[in-house]
Amino acid sequence: MMHVPSQTVQIGHEGDVPYDEQPTIYVAIEGFYIAQTEVTNAQFAKFLNDASLKPEQAVQLVGYKGNSTRPTQLLYTGSRYRAALGRERFPVSTVTFDGAKAYCEWIGARLPTEAEWMAAMSAGKGSLYPWGDTVDTDQSKAHWGHDWKGYMPTAEIASYPANAYGIYDGLGNVWEWTISVYQAYDGTSSQQDGKVRYVLRGGDWFSQPDEVSLYTRYALEPQVRGLMDGGVGFRCVVDQ
Repeated sequence: MMHVPSQTVQIGHEGDVPYDEQPTIYVAIEGFYIAQTEVTNAQFAKFLNDASLKPEQAVQLVGYKGNSTRPTQLLYTGSRYRAALGRERFPVSTVTFDGAKAYCEWIGARLPTEAEWMAAMSAGKGSLYPWGDTVDTDQSKAHWGHDWKGYMPTAEIASYPANAYGIYDGLGNVWEWTISVYQAYDGTSSQQDGKVRYVLRGGDWFSQPDEVSLYTRYALEPQVRGLMDGGVGFRCVVDQ
């Protein structure tokens, strides 16, 4: 895990951006440690096996082949969960909020808040992207802008450059759950139907570079295992 120092982090961004990314506000956070990479298929499979979860229990936490209509890189062989061959070091996806939260608790950690995620991925800079303010048009800095290939085209963790804090894949690969309830930055509810949703950050392999920045937010109900492309994962934090 990598250390993120105490700081005041910028949340929100002015300009031609969606309403829920405005206005610019600043949030003070205490220092913490965050996982250098997203949780992998192999790591999540170990959690499922150690917890001795039955298939009907596991499917409430993550999608896996044979028990998910969404694409997945996890398998259940009748007695054990495992990553698909060659996909051990790829980020686990199709994870529910409860699945992400349970895994973090299993290792003695927790999910980050939205402000903590922003502080970690921006490395305290307040820029649009982990590397600065210029969009990654050649897709050399993040794994995004990819098409479906018959399987979920995620990338192996740490395949792209780390940010100034030594953290990988802040943008692209898979969306990341936070523990923050989705609402407007001014504190008013953005959920008119009364359902609780949690904030996702970072975009995924399908996101277009010119549509996603560090300030982009998405909301998802906790029991949903992913967006249409299934690209939802997570990473964990611990307090310092």
